[in-house]
Amino acid sequence: MSHPSSTHGCLSSAKNLRTFGVNVCQRLAPLFLVLTASLALACDRADPAGRATAEAAQQPRSTLPIRDAQAGSPPTAPDIRFELTEPFTGDGLTIHAHPRVGGYGAFDVVAADMDLDGDMDVFINWHLGGIELCENRGDELVVLNDPANDVSGLTDQPGIPSLFATRGDAVDELAGPLPEGVHVWHENALVWSMCLVPPADGPSVPLTIRCNNDFTKVAGLLDGEAIMADKKGVTLTLQPGAEPRLLTLRNAYPCANLRLSQPKSGDSTWPYHVGRLPTRIDAPRLSLRKPDPHGVAWVQAVGSAEPELVITRGGNRGTLAPPDPPKSNRIFIHQEGALPYKQLPPMRAPRDYARGRAVQWVDVDNDGVNELSVGNKTSANALWAYGAEKATQRDRATELKLGARFGDVFAWLDVDDDGWQDQLLISGSLLRIARNRSGEVFETEGGAKVGLDLGEPFELRTTGFEKTCLSVFDVDADGDLDVWASSLGVDAFHRVFLREGDRFVDATERLGLADVQGTESTVRLDVDNDGFIDVVALGWEPLLLWNRGGEHFDPVPLHHVVPALPAEVERKTLIFAATSADMNQDGRIDLVLVGQPRHVAYNRTKNGNGRLTVHLRQGLDEPIGALVRLHTDDGRALVQRYGSANNSFVSQTLQPLHFGIPRGAEVTKLEVRWPGDTAWTACELPTGESVQLTR
Repeated sequence: MSHPSSTHGCLSSAKNLRTFGVNVCQRLAPLFLVLTASLALACDRADPAGRATAEAAQQPRSTLPIRDAQAGSPPTAPDIRFELTEPFTGDGLTIHAHPRVGGYGAFDVVAADMDLDGDMDVFINWHLGGIELCENRGDELVVLNDPANDVSGLTDQPGIPSLFATRGDAVDELAGPLPEGVHVWHENALVWSMCLVPPADGPSVPLTIRCNNDFTKVAGLLDGEAIMADKKGVTLTLQPGAEPRLLTLRNAYPCANLRLSQPKSGDSTWPYHVGRLPTRIDAPRLSLRKPDPHGVAWVQAVGSAEPELVITRGGNRGTLAPPDPPKSNRIFIHQEGALPYKQLPPMRAPRDYARGRAVQWVDVDNDGVNELSVGNKTSANALWAYGAEKATQRDRATELKLGARFGDVFAWLDVDDDGWQDQLLISGSLLRIARNRSGEVFETEGGAKVGLDLGEPFELRTTGFEKTCLSVFDVDADGDLDVWASSLGVDAFHRVFLREGDRFVDATERLGLADVQGTESTVRLDVDNDGFIDVVALGWEPLLLWNRGGEHFDPVPLHHVVPALPAEVERKTLIFAATSADMNQDGRIDLVLVGQPRHVAYNRTKNGNGRLTVHLRQGLDEPIGALVRLHTDDGRALVQRYGSANNSFVSQTLQPLHFGIPRGAEVTKLEVRWPGDTAWTACELPTGESVQLTR
């Protein structure tokens, strides 16, 4: 996020903003072809990701309520237009977006100004295929963490840029012999691959391979080599002078941890080479963890002005468990120099076996320092709090009674306007409130007490990833934050609750959303700068839920407003991940749409409406939870929460708050309520299109 350099009170003007490193020698090519062909066939049969097509057939299709029965067609939005582009560039793109990455395509995407140059950069989570950082360079979004030429500093684990490689790497591109040693990489959720390249001479060396999950098959073993009786290990002998050979190690279920060990025998130890552009490791023992990334928080939180990255780590579908050591989520801090990021040592953060999902920063005790709220699937939620000088973090969820289980879907807001951030969370088919009692403890109660009732118990989704989201924004521009729950149950339906006084009212039917189903996740943006926030509902038939003055939503097929978007979505083009941002700084909010292809849909809507961009500053930490409310002379009062406005599926990012202003309307009042406050502070009326509010 860029910040204007000068301030005036709480108001200021602001500027508008290869080749796979494992090079197999030609004598390995026939063997490699046989193994990759058999691996591809096996994956189609056994890989859970391979069931995505069958699961897709069972997914609910999006439904379009027809508002005009005589017309016989869904609503249209003739004044709204986006231009679909593919500005992403870089050799690393083909690595991360493999057609079978988890069967889900991209898992999530966020946008933030990572280098404070005034434009939005993009971070994509390919889940089982890796992560991708793209710098906005005007006409291009250039991938920075290409394993063959990394200029990001991002790593799969400290010292190793990437563990991942696809089985689609062409053999004719693999030129020259591999260096001697043990080469290892992972190809998908179920497979580890190895290539053993012996030295010309020297002693034989035993190699033990251990996984935290059962092996079902190991291809490439020699006579006398076999899977151990416990099915979790293999022992083989590294013979000097032998032919190189490939191994594929297949597990019955995703394997989080691979451990390789040789005797500590000095110069006879074979080196390890890890990943696509092999990272050499000279040690007898090596432990590798598949990253399994989920939620991302791209927020300034540690100390520098630039945003840090926190990436939650799953437990590989629950297979990560004792006696294997626990995992830690990845934290990347900004650094000066050629590489913008470096990974903090795992011991700096709490370690656990949890299946991490959503992540958000929030200040629960109003001390000006944000804590990290982590939602975990089928395990207790966490709340990371910093120790002295932010050197380490510890989990305070248990002592604060925030460690709910089955509550990985959550949102933060001050429900009762007492100045303390409360947590909303969905557990099964119930919506609950964890009320913040002065930062000392949380008391959890059913949301039905204040009208947040999801209705009768509904059938929960049991296959694939649940894409349920809780969003907090002002649906009807009345100056109060409302609650929108999306992708609920197997039908993936919506429930929208409007705030009225100290209660919420279910307005789903009144808003025309009762029959909208099949939503995989949502993105919020004001597509036409009319001051009412619209919603893009992703899925097999993506929709623009066009906000018509806060009275109802017209569900418009997304390809009507993004003409180049395919009307018939195929699996490879299915958009599961999206976010919104003003990517070209023209005052209109654009869409970043990621399936297997990556797109930016630039907003080309021209209707004469204006906007106000609001930047927020508060000491060293971001004022997450701050509310900004803008009043106009047509009676509207739109409020936005800093820390919620630009969140995506399970991720959080911070951007300047964007307020659309209809043509002819004038701003009559701008006010802010800082974290911990219960009163609103009026600010000077803006004179331009961008202001900064400073605490």
